[in-house]
Amino acid sequence: MSQTGVQPGVWIARPFGTTSTGEAVTCYRIENSSGAWVEVLDYGCTLRGIGVPDKTGQLIDVLLGYDNIGDYESGDAYLGAVIGRCAGRIAGAKITLSGKTYPLSANCGDYQLHGGFRGFSRYVWSAKIRGGNLVLRRRSPDGEEGYPGNLEVSVTFSWSNSSVLSVEFTAFADQDTVVSLTNHPYFNLSGAGNGTIDKHTLHVFADEYTELDERNLITGRILQVENTPLDFLRAKPLDFPVDYNFCFSRTGLHSAARLYSPESGIAMELSTTQPGLQVYTGDFLSCPSAKGGAVYGPRSGVALEAQGWPDAAAWPAFPSNILRQDVPYQQRIEFAFSVRG
Repeated sequence: MSQTGVQPGVWIARPFGTTSTGEAVTCYRIENSSGAWVEVLDYGCTLRGIGVPDKTGQLIDVLLGYDNIGDYESGDAYLGAVIGRCAGRIAGAKITLSGKTYPLSANCGDYQLHGGFRGFSRYVWSAKIRGGNLVLRRRSPDGEEGYPGNLEVSVTFSWSNSSVLSVEFTAFADQDTVVSLTNHPYFNLSGAGNGTIDKHTLHVFADEYTELDERNLITGRILQVENTPLDFLRAKPLDFPVDYNFCFSRTGLHSAARLYSPESGIAMELSTTQPGLQVYTGDFLSCPSAKGGAVYGPRSGVALEAQGWPDAAAWPAFPSNILRQDVPYQQRIEFAFSVRG
C-alpha cells in the first residue's frame, strides 16, 4: 500500500458528501507505481484532481476543483465535469434533424450552453470498477433538455504507470440525435490555486479555427490561425484571453496540444480522436471556495476541451455531430504528463 493508503493501480472509493436532493456522492482515487494519482467523482462524472511530480519530485495537484459537493452543485464553471449531450453553444437553442426542428432548453439567454440546465454535469452517474478501469454510466432519456432519443452513455477512465490519463466516451441512441461529449478540465500545471496560467506555454497542432460573432456564437466560417493571435503552431505564452475552437483535419488518435509550466517543469500532451479543441483561458472564472481553501479568480486555469465543433448540426461543412440510431459513438482523450528539466 502507498503512504496515502491507496493501492497502486486500484481505484479506491470514499464518500464525498450528499447532494441537496439526498444522493450520496463517491470519490474514486487511483495511484500509479510512482505515486501519481487521479480522483474522479460520480457526480457529473467529474475529474476532481490529478497529482503528478514537478521538477523537484514533489507531487502537486494540477487540476482545479472543489472540496465539497455543495460547491460543485452551485458552481457554474463545469470544473472537471463531463459535458453532454452537446458541448459548446447552440445558437437559437434548437437543432434540426431530417427536416424536424427540436427546441432545446435555453440555459444561457436565447442559446444553449453545454447541454442545458443540468446537462450531464449535474447528475450522479452509476459507477463500476472493471479490470483496472473506472466506468461511469447514465441514461439520458428521450426529450431531456429537448434532445430526441434515449441515449446510453459510458465514460471510462484509466491511469497508467507512465502517468497517462485516458478518458473514453461511448454512446448509443435509439433514434437519430445530436451528441458531442467532452470533459471540461481546468489545468494549472504550476499547481491548482498557485497563481495564473499567464506564464504557461501552449502549442496547438491546428492551423484553423472556427470564427465567432460578438456573442461568441459560431458564424460558420473556418479561418486560418496564421498571422493571428491564435497561431499556436509554435509554443507561446498564454498571457492573453482565448476562448476558441481549434480545428483538426487528422483522424484517429492524434496529438492535439501541449501545455507546459516553466515554474513547475510539468508538461502535458493532449491527444484525442475528436475533430476540435476548445481552449478557454478562464478569464471569467470566479470560485471563492476551491480546493484547500484556494480562491480561483480569472485565469487561474486553462480549460482544454477536446470535442466536436460547436453547433455543428447547423453547419453542413462542419464534421457532423449527428449520431444515427443504433450507430455507436466512440471518442477518446488522453492526457500524458511528464517533467522537463
